[in-house]
Amino acid sequence: MKILKTIGIGLLAIIILLCAISFFLPSGSHVERSMVINAPAETVFDQVNTLKKWDNWSPWQKMDPEMQRTYFGSGSGTGSGYSWKGPKTGEGKLTITDNKPNESVAIRLEFGGIGAMSTFHFEPVDSGVKVTWSLDNDKSLNPVFKYMNLMMQGMLEKQFDEGLNDIKKTVERIPQPQKKIEMKIEATTISDQNYLAVRDTASMSNISQKLGGDYGTIGEAMKKQGLKMTGAPFAIYYSDSSDNMVMDACVSVDKAGKEGGRVKPGIIKAGNAVVGHYFGNYQKLNEGHYAIKEWISRNNKKIIGAPWEIYMTDPGMEKDTAKWQTDIFYPVE
Repeated sequence: MKILKTIGIGLLAIIILLCAISFFLPSGSHVERSMVINAPAETVFDQVNTLKKWDNWSPWQKMDPEMQRTYFGSGSGTGSGYSWKGPKTGEGKLTITDNKPNESVAIRLEFGGIGAMSTFHFEPVDSGVKVTWSLDNDKSLNPVFKYMNLMMQGMLEKQFDEGLNDIKKTVERIPQPQKKIEMKIEATTISDQNYLAVRDTASMSNISQKLGGDYGTIGEAMKKQGLKMTGAPFAIYYSDSSDNMVMDACVSVDKAGKEGGRVKPGIIKAGNAVVGHYFGNYQKLNEGHYAIKEWISRNNKKIIGAPWEIYMTDPGMEKDTAKWQTDIFYPVE
């Protein structure tokens, strides 16, 4: 009996200690994960806002494939939702409480006596859209719920990463229609042009930073070599992959330069070209390339080299993206 009494006192002491510690734990918890998805915001938004499309990516559906759902509402948008019951996920209810097309979706979750708000935010970026998925548990003074929050945080972060990655895989497989844009396209001739260049690789998510750094490197080389800039900065593109673009960041100079470190001299040879004068945000430049290629095909011309983009407008000086001019050149026979 003495041993049992000692064990009982020990367990009581542990319970009291845990309860005391719980007073210093946060009464709620916040989980947040983000991922850049190379697709239009409206396509990604639809995967979240249309509840039956959660089959494509929901980590909870993957965890509990026997889960049964009963839908209510229109199936998408505010007021829509479903209740679920599954051997692994238990019972609960999910309701879309607010949504702003292509901007955000707010969701109320209720399960196991716990409530939470989950939000998806969609932020346009150069390569598509940055999706941020967050969840905030309701605040509670219950010590058990506080410890549960601590244990669940790491698990939820992993599930959110898996869910966002599955959204990415799903929407990036959906063919996106090429858009036709209004832009002036014309045949032209070009003269020999010396330049200094830095070879680099980039994705749509980091190309601005890469080009900025490369132009800084070229600027230092120009000072050392006593060269003068003779035109707007440009870039020659040797691949059209949005994930692994091979390019030369280039600056036109008044005479032939010298090789040094990453910087190498080059020359654009005189000849025929087709140029398109594109105005707008850089993230839609691919539409300009598509329009020029279509024009070249329609006019029975043949591309004979890598295209280049001349960035005529300094984004630091002009904040209106609609006024950003980029001249896109394709060398032709």
